[in-house]
Amino acid sequence: IVNDMRYAAYQTGWGGPDYLESAKLRLISGTDGVPAEEEEPVWPGRLVTEGDRVDIRMYCMGTNSLYGMLARSYTVGEPSEQTKAMWETARKAQQIAAAALVPGVLLRDVARLVNEFLDSRGYQRDPHTFLHGLGYVVGEAPLLYHPSEELPLAKNMVIVIEPTVSDGVHQPLCCGDAFVVTPEGGKRLGTFPQELIRL
Repeated sequence: IVNDMRYAAYQTGWGGPDYLESAKLRLISGTDGVPAEEEEPVWPGRLVTEGDRVDIRMYCMGTNSLYGMLARSYTVGEPSEQTKAMWETARKAQQIAAAALVPGVLLRDVARLVNEFLDSRGYQRDPHTFLHGLGYVVGEAPLLYHPSEELPLAKNMVIVIEPTVSDGVHQPLCCGDAFVVTPEGGKRLGTFPQELIRL
């Protein structure tokens, strides 16, 4: 799967002189609806079977630039009720953050809104850097949980919003996309469906 994704990235213009610049990929699979496994995955990974969920995060880059980010979840078969609820929460958390991406706002204030929402739904607060700039590196300023989170956003900044939803039991999941800051809120860059995808 990783090789196919990396090949797709090359075919659409991503990549640099070093293959490591083409894409940063993160794939996790597990049986959907059951507690997440604690064991470290062993290369080349587990066999995906009926009833599994696969979570993918993809950061595509080329020579000295990061071009895009996408995170989605897939189920092989009907998704569990836990996964459905977690996905809707992740998508809503991203929408809350996007609506707040206006010039002058601070990333820490956007993060507070997201974490208050996660609290209200009974999920854990997201301790990850789920809000960050997009440019020369994967995590470019302004960056959450970094001094630059105090930097007021400016029009046309590109910010990745990738909140992770976790209940502390099941495999966490993420809805991630890149947005541009506008006076009306964050405008999503890309048209990939924001839905839990059943295979």
